Amino acid sequence: MYIFDPTRTDLALEFYRNLYGRHSADLQYLLNFMREPSKYPHFVFIETVPGEEWAIGKMQHMARACHIIGTERFSTVEQAEWHVFKLRWHALGGNTLEGIC
Repeated sequence: MYIFDPTRTDLALEFYRNLYGRHSADLQYLLNFMREPSKYPHFVFIETVPGEEWAIGKMQHMARACHIIGTERFSTVEQAEWHVFKLRWHALGGNTLEGIC
């Protein structure tokens, strides 16, 4: 069983520097864990204007539908991806990545 370690901010920094592409084994394992639906809220990004705007959504465990949370919108999928990573990190560890990246 995977145990989330919130002190591994090096993994967050690695993801921030390379959102897509090859990741270290530790980061890939963390991403798989974060992206698996679980008892935690499952955050996703939702394309609200095709190719132009994304919002953050939340799905509950085993739900098929999601709803947009907040009013923040992102102009790139990369911005939305990073924001979702930070939300997932906070949901798992209770701490934020402010000041890290």
